[in-house]
Amino acid sequence: SAKEAGLSWKERKELEELPARLEGLEEQRKAFEQTLSDPLVYKGGGDEVAVATRGLKEAQDALAVGYARWEELESRQ
Repeated sequence: SAKEAGLSWKERKELEELPARLEGLEEQRKAFEQTLSDPLVYKGGGDEVAVATRGLKEAQDALAVGYARWEELESRQ
C-alpha cells in the first residue's frame, strides 16, 4: 500500500532532524581530530589522548549509523 511505501510521521520528523544531528557529529569529529593532531596533547599523559580517541571513534560510529539511516529514509520517501 502507499502507506507502507512512504514514511511515518515519526520517520519524516527523524529525516528532518538528521542533517542538524549529523552536522553536530561532524563538528565533534573535527574537534577530536584537531585535539589528536596537536603534538602537545601526547606530552601531557594518556588521559586526554584516550578521551579524544574514544570520542573520535564514537563520533565516527554515530556518523556512519546516521548517514546509513538518512539514506534508508531518503530511499523510502
